[in-house]
Amino acid sequence: AANTQLQIMAALDDIQDYLAVIDEKLDRLLKQRKLEVAGQLGGIVFAIEEAEAVHGSTGRVSAVTWSKVQQNSLLLQQVQAEAVSQLAAVADRVIASKADVDKLAKVVGAAEEDVQFWLGMLARSMAVQDRQQLLELARVEEDEPELLAELSRLAGQDGLSRYADLVALFQTLPRMDRSRAAALFQPGSHGTTFGGNPIACAA
Repeated sequence: AANTQLQIMAALDDIQDYLAVIDEKLDRLLKQRKLEVAGQLGGIVFAIEEAEAVHGSTGRVSAVTWSKVQQNSLLLQQVQAEAVSQLAAVADRVIASKADVDKLAKVVGAAEEDVQFWLGMLARSMAVQDRQQLLELARVEEDEPELLAELSRLAGQDGLSRYADLVALFQTLPRMDRSRAAALFQPGSHGTTFGGNPIACAA
């Protein structure tokens, strides 16, 4: 019986060591993904800044300039969708750990950094999308000026609908309910009552 108990304890230790290795690998993968998304968004910003500089010096957004930034809208939407997905995943990890106090403390500590990062990516990508839209309007003014007034009106509506689309996206992952929202926003993670959060600051 003693030998059996020792074997069980040794097996449990092996399992714990294996789980620790898995956690370390997952952590590395998540950090790598953060670097990739931040790099992608940084590349988009550099391209937009270059186009803005050309527009500022020439007063035009030529076909060549526009071709360099034309795909940015899709890329920005992909960044926003991933940020929402990652936030939902963080919330699920916190909820799943509530039964284990020690595990919950560890998960919440890691979640705070993840929430700040992905909210930051979400806010910045939405702010950059506004700059992308201004370049698009400048291109339309260059190529099809008769459409500028209508597209300007639609651009204003798009800015509002973008927030509604993100709300809808939260609801489909599969559902960003109150428990998920409460898990994401631990005390102090969103600033003060009157303080600016990342999205408000970007806006």
